[in-house]
Amino acid sequence: MKFRDFVTSACSALSSLGTALKILITSGIFFAAVSAFVDVRSLVKDLFASPEKQLTELGYQRRTYDEFLRAIATRHVEAIELFGKLHLRLKPQHFPSLFIDENFATPVIDALLASGSVDETHCPTDINGAALYGMHSANPEKVMYLRKVCRKSSVLNSLKSSQAAETRRIAEANSLNLERTGKLEQCRRQYMAENYLALLEEASRFSILSNNQYSARECVLAELNTSLLLGGREFSHGPSAIVPYVQRCCERYIPSADVDDRGARSIDTALRLLLDAS
Repeated sequence: MKFRDFVTSACSALSSLGTALKILITSGIFFAAVSAFVDVRSLVKDLFASPEKQLTELGYQRRTYDEFLRAIATRHVEAIELFGKLHLRLKPQHFPSLFIDENFATPVIDALLASGSVDETHCPTDINGAALYGMHSANPEKVMYLRKVCRKSSVLNSLKSSQAAETRRIAEANSLNLERTGKLEQCRRQYMAENYLALLEEASRFSILSNNQYSARECVLAELNTSLLLGGREFSHGPSAIVPYVQRCCERYIPSADVDDRGARSIDTALRLLLDAS
């Protein structure tokens, strides 16, 4: 090929390339390609940016627990995921607040679960905390998420242990209360069997200012002493007059055992809710 022919071919090729570039530029394809390349570079840069840097760009200057709670409260899922990468975990005492109506948001709980900020260790299993399950049992979506987080063998076993312990406590309390009836009667008879006038004499010498922590007997003496200081006219009716004072002190120093079963019922509800296959 002669040099002139080579130059002619080269010029023709460059002319064709110029025409192609002109078409790309005027059609917008060129700029779209450049823009896509820049977007990809930006995406790659973001992927390798540290969670701290990304949180700063999102407006979280400090990576504190309070800022983490702010992200949860504002339902800022991206920030929640980034805080998770920094290993911030929700404190167990704040777990129930996720299910309050004004806070409940499934994307938030999903983000907390995915980032490891919430797991089954947050699920309450004691008699007080177990009330959480019953509080939200009427809301199908909340129930679904409670099961999603808490339907784990460790949670169920812990709830069952609490249930067994509470059942034993209530049984023991009922037994103690049965015994208490006899003890109260024995206490009352003890004072009624004493010499009535001697007991009043002892009470008249008792100083209610000498002690602020009484035994059962000192309680009776203090009660009688106070009444004597106010005139003690009721004592002219004989030994029956001291019965109300004796009864109050006997009941105070032989207290009834707590048989409140609300905690047990809360745990029963929790287990039913979590184990229900529906």
